[in-house]
Parts: sequence; C-alpha cells; structure tokens
Amino acid sequence: MSRRIDLHVLAGFQLLDLTGPLTVFEFAEEIAPGSYRTAVISESGGAVTASSGLEVTTASPSENRDTLIIVGGYTIDAATASQATVDAVRLLASRSRRTASVCTGAILLAATGLLDGDERPLIGGLRFGFSLTTPR
Repeated sequence: MSRRIDLHVLAGFQLLDLTGPLTVFEFAEEIAPGSYRTAVISESGGAVTASSGLEVTTASPSENRDTLIIVGGYTIDAATASQATVDAVRLLASRSRRTASVCTGAILLAATGLLDGDERPLIGGLRFGFSLTTPR
C-alpha cells in the first residue's frame, strides 16, 4: 500500500523547500515502487507562485494523506497572521498520521499549537527567529 505525502505550499514558498522533499520521495519510490505518492497542495488548489516567480499548479487537500509537510518560505509570517490559514493547517494536520515541515514551515506549525512543549532541532538562524515568534 502506498503512502500519500502532501506537501502544502503558500504564496511565496521557497522552491528548494518543495523540490528537496519531492526528490527524496521520488528516489524512495524508485527504490521501493508503490511506497509513496506525492501531491503538492494548497488551501484551495490551483496556481501558487513561489518566491522565485515560478508558478506551481496545486491540488486541493485530500482526506487520504499519510503525511503532511508544510513547505517554508519568506511569507510564512503573513500566513501565521491569518487565523484562517492557521486553522486550515491545524485541521489538515489533525487528519494526517504524521506532520512535518521544511525550514520556516515550522513557524506555521508552531502557530497551530502543534509544537507546544515539543523540542525539535532547528538550524541556527531559524532557531533565534523561532524563539522570538513562538515562545511556547
């Protein structure tokens, strides 16, 4: 049985934060065919523009996901300011067996309350910004 991996993007996402995980699951699928299916999703599906200007076509969220990955980007602060976005991500995470993030996507996960009291490894510069924005 294959596991569906949904990579959630927001306007202004970092292209590398999307393509890195996609490539990992591509290689995993090559090694063990039938293991993973990936989908790039957004809140409502459709075109989403990366910080580089590249437009990516996304699907609407599915109910059949195993893992939700929140993709990082420079606009993550604006996303955390939107209660609707925070609530949507919280709901998606509640319907996922596993939830993860790439880089600044952790800030959005923290805004949902999912990381309260949890300690995760963070890269240097992100660790400082994270402690300022999410003191829990």
